[in-house]
Amino acid sequence: MSMKILIDNDPLTESLTLPRNFPEFCEQIMGILLTRNRSIGSCELDGTLVRNIEEADELFSTCKVCKIASIPLAVALEATLASKVADGRRLEQECSDMVTQVLLGEPQEIAARWERICGEIKEQVGFLPRLTGLLTEAQVNNLVDRELKELGRVMHTLHAAFNHGDTLEISDSIELRLLPWLRKLRGFLENCLQIVKTLHR
Repeated sequence: MSMKILIDNDPLTESLTLPRNFPEFCEQIMGILLTRNRSIGSCELDGTLVRNIEEADELFSTCKVCKIASIPLAVALEATLASKVADGRRLEQECSDMVTQVLLGEPQEIAARWERICGEIKEQVGFLPRLTGLLTEAQVNNLVDRELKELGRVMHTLHAAFNHGDTLEISDSIELRLLPWLRKLRGFLENCLQIVKTLHR
């Protein structure tokens, strides 16, 4: 497979072994751009501006020309953090709604909703390693040693309550333990967003 790769209209100078799929390719390009203090702004595959990973993956295997427009790393991080803060607010609202719904709703419906919420929490937590360049060592240690361990304990309690069908325990744990943790995470991300905005200026 051969592909012409242009970054900001200039041919890629770094050597690159083309992978079989777009996510791996994207990861390699991100690594190259990171050394330039840049990030991917947009990507065109054979003239098609791709909007998501799935769409890009479909076009990638037959692509002849890939054009990437880069943006400053701070701009990309600011946009991502703003999105994560918005995701956090939505997640808090979903959990807040579930406090009463778990006592009144159908068990299957509640279980499906909880599974979706778990996926969203995983996405929020999975983003944190991307902030390592922005955080102090003490902040990283606090996240790993305290905050993530506390989340683990909360989720363990909730999974046990779901397994026993203890709706009261589920409702209380979400309201008194999970929601405060999520609010603290969103506050932390908001602080990071303000730092990036200050650096960007």
